[in-house]
Amino acid sequence: MSNEQVLDKCVKQLGEFEQQFLKIFLERVKDKTPVDTGKLQAGWQGAVESGSIIVYNNVEYAEYVENGTENQAPVGMLATTLQEAPQIAQEAAQRVKK
Repeated sequence: MSNEQVLDKCVKQLGEFEQQFLKIFLERVKDKTPVDTGKLQAGWQGAVESGSIIVYNNVEYAEYVENGTENQAPVGMLATTLQEAPQIAQEAAQRVKK
């Protein structure tokens, strides 16, 4: 296998890893999101752009649920999922190996 082929394979696997990481991350953050109407849970989105994994929720009250208010305790669904990043990375790597 030439160096170029090895590099191509590595780039492909890195892309697959990023996609798997994003998929698992979104599954976990959605699982942690409280559900009333389902709008907040359905609002989670993500993308892989230039080697960065971006996760966001455009629902207008997402920040208040995540961080809380003076009358509501924070849920922290994004923050707690971020703490699981090492385990998510291991799971993503295992999926890419298969």
